[in-house]
Amino acid sequence: MAVVPMKRVTIAALRKDRKKIMEFLQRRGVIELQNNIPEDEVFRKYDMSAGRQTFLRNRGRAEQALNVLNTHAPEEKGLLAGLEGRKPITLEEYEKGIAERSATQELCSRILDLDREYAEQSAKIPREELELTALEPWMSFDLPLSFSGTRTTSAFTGTLPGQQTQESIELQFAGLEPDLKKDITILSSSPEQTCIFAVCEKEDSARMKDALRRMNFAAAPLSSQVPAEEKKSLEKKERKKYNKPKQEVVEEVVEEILPEGTVKINVPITVAGFCEQAEVSTSKVIMTLMKLGIMANINQNIDEDTLLVLAEELGLSVVIGSVEEEEKEEGIEDFVDREKDPYSLEVDFLCD
Repeated sequence: MAVVPMKRVTIAALRKDRKKIMEFLQRRGVIELQNNIPEDEVFRKYDMSAGRQTFLRNRGRAEQALNVLNTHAPEEKGLLAGLEGRKPITLEEYEKGIAERSATQELCSRILDLDREYAEQSAKIPREELELTALEPWMSFDLPLSFSGTRTTSAFTGTLPGQQTQESIELQFAGLEPDLKKDITILSSSPEQTCIFAVCEKEDSARMKDALRRMNFAAAPLSSQVPAEEKKSLEKKERKKYNKPKQEVVEEVVEEILPEGTVKINVPITVAGFCEQAEVSTSKVIMTLMKLGIMANINQNIDEDTLLVLAEELGLSVVIGSVEEEEKEEGIEDFVDREKDPYSLEVDFLCD
């Protein structure tokens, strides 16, 4: 019997190629496969399951956040953008992404939180619109819908089914409570319902309530405000809640996207304002402007081009923002010369 020499081979490979390697070894006639090789100075075993789950979870959240942005603020692309494929990134861009991964994950969480809040607020819109619609038939009523009467009277505010007249209501009461002293006022009427306000003496409250019940009376939605005032209050609440300018949301998200070390500067801005936002001393800024050939005091405005050059000279990374012009109160004179650009910067150039 011939003795065949045996060799032992150690293979280190990626887990995804495990099946292919085993099939190849089996075809080559390998006798035994072992997966319990001890660790050495080069190869060590690591349990990557927890890290992989974390990565998959973060990737999923990033994809969700990207879908939210594409839904609410889609990126403007050309007609041929879909044919370009994915753009490769450089090693520097990849390493920068790794360094900013924590900030990116926080931003994704913020976007998803905003989307969740948006969905919650959107779900409230139909309900509040229904509340506004329910108030329409009561606009002529000058008392709160919750008004229940005075010390000597009882009041009932609500609806009767169908479109009814004063005569038809009185006839129904005549058949149910002919001797009941009462006063019925029709507030509004439609084919679906008739809104009424009924008043009787305090001691007849139970009889009135029983008669209305047999007429299929439905009480009005309780409210401590006069219907017209409540409608105004709801409309004001809707405008305040849902009409937030889109620019405010965009600026809020953009501000959170800024990488570490980058400063957002809102223009137009004065020299003093730049010093405050950039957290740089006034003397250093003015000296830098003088080196650039610009003589400016702390109250003068800096245009965008000058601001970028100034930031570069100071070694700052800045992003240009903008602020809305303040509304002037009616009747107050604007002392700024309107023929002159209020945001222009008067400078003197130092020449040799």
